[in-house]
Amino acid sequence: MVAFGATEKGRLRNESGANRLGFAMLLKFFEVEARFPESAEDVPAAAHLFVNRV
Repeated sequence: MVAFGATEKGRLRNESGANRLGFAMLLKFFEVEARFPESAEDVPAAAHLFVNRV
C-alpha cells in the first residue's frame, strides 16, 4: 500500500496531472531504495500495474 504523509502531500500539490503521478512514483521509489531509478525497468512491475489500474 502506498501512503503519503502531510509533507509528501504538500510536495505533490505543487505538481499537476501526469507530473504528479510521476513525481509520486519517484518519491516512493527513493523512499524505499534510497536512490532514484535509472530507467523505467528499475521500478517494480507491481508498481507499474498498480498505477495503470488507478
